[in-house]
Amino acid sequence: MFRGLNMGKITIIGRNQAKPGYIFLFNQPLTLCFKCKYYKVCMEGLEAGRLYIIKKVLKKSIEECKIHFNGGKLVEVEEANIKACIYSKEAILEAIMDFHPIECKNILCKNYVKCAPLGLRNGDKCKIIELINKKVTCPLGFPLAFVRLQRLSFHTAQ
Repeated sequence: MFRGLNMGKITIIGRNQAKPGYIFLFNQPLTLCFKCKYYKVCMEGLEAGRLYIIKKVLKKSIEECKIHFNGGKLVEVEEANIKACIYSKEAILEAIMDFHPIECKNILCKNYVKCAPLGLRNGDKCKIIELINKKVTCPLGFPLAFVRLQRLSFHTAQ
């Protein structure tokens, strides 16, 4: 059975960023974080290289956070759905696909960041949850579509 990775996780974020809808890229914990008493809550549920969206800001403040100069807030986050360009032949609403970034060296193209979006890796299993544009103009002539993807995990039935 496939299921999305949009289950709530708790983490700490700076007060200024602690707003529902705020999206951030989690890179990796800083060295300061490893000795923090909040490390397990804050960092262990997040995966490096993924985009997260804040769903809910919780009441608890963390004044002693060493990476946020004005303290942090507890927030509930989910992995964000990601807009990406894929080959048109794969662009079927609700379809499950293996994501592969479009191999393109034209870094000046307006679609470049959509063809290799942050938050997705080669081979990620994704569900197409929205067809944004079925025909994207590609300077190299690739037949592309612009879609919104939800990354999935694979779970076998027990």
